[in-house]
Amino acid sequence: MVRRLFHEWFSGEDAQKAATEDNQANAGSLNNNFYIRNAEIENEKYELTSDTLIFVLDGAQLKPADYQQFVQEDITDRLFRLSLVGDKVVLLEEAYRP
Repeated sequence: MVRRLFHEWFSGEDAQKAATEDNQANAGSLNNNFYIRNAEIENEKYELTSDTLIFVLDGAQLKPADYQQFVQEDITDRLFRLSLVGDKVVLLEEAYRP
């Protein structure tokens, strides 16, 4: 299942203000001068297949991931971009968050 998040990304003083508005004044990301507000969440299911191109972050660089290893990982706190053709995921890329 994929949780699709529609988010706003704040930095600097705007990050602190938005976090305070959301009762998240102590959000850990504020140490890095940013805050992400998840405005809406939709749960949808997409099937990944062994021919899906998967890229994960190694530091700030994307690197190809092995499908078998990836599907066994816990990715609940990571952010990914999906590229779809019809309802098939053809590309999955982890998004960098400072």
